This record gives sequence, C-alpha cells and structure tokens, in this order.
Amino acid sequence: MIADPTLAPPLGEWPQMPLEGPPHDIAQYLAEEQTLGRVRAECDPTLAAITLLAMLFGLAVHPVLGKDLAGSELLSASVSYFVDGVGAPAT
Repeated sequence: MIADPTLAPPLGEWPQMPLEGPPHDIAQYLAEEQTLGRVRAECDPTLAAITLLAMLFGLAVHPVLGKDLAGSELLSASVSYFVDGVGAPAT
C-alpha cells in the first residue's frame, strides 16, 4: 500500500505509535546522557535508539554473521562507529 500513492495515506497522516520497550529505554538513556553533555545536542535520542537497534538487528539476522556475531569484527566496528558518531567531543 505504501508504494501505491492512491492507497497510501497522505504525508503527515501516519499514525504515531508510542515508543516502548528497548527503543524507549535506550532513547531515554541517550536523552539523559545528552543532558550531561555526553551526547551531541543535535542528536535525536529516539532516532539514535532506533538506528542502533536496527543496525544490531540487521547484523544478528545476517545469514553468515548471525552465526558468530559475538566474534565478528563487524559488530565491534559497527558499535564503535555508532558511538563515535554520537559521542560529544572531549573538552
């Protein structure tokens, strides 16, 4: 339905679902870290939480990596890239 403009709802009319569970908890944690200056001010904690979980889920379901994700260099690199991109510069 989303691909068909005649069936898709107009922009801005998508139902907003409350953020619950792990995405909510991570977003709340990032927001608290943001108030302490450890997460960039322009970072949206909700988008960051969803991005992090989507990345980890994608790695977990990868047909090859999912079998040994803990030992994968890609996992540590992905988390490192995410954190380095979110963390505030040292003062």
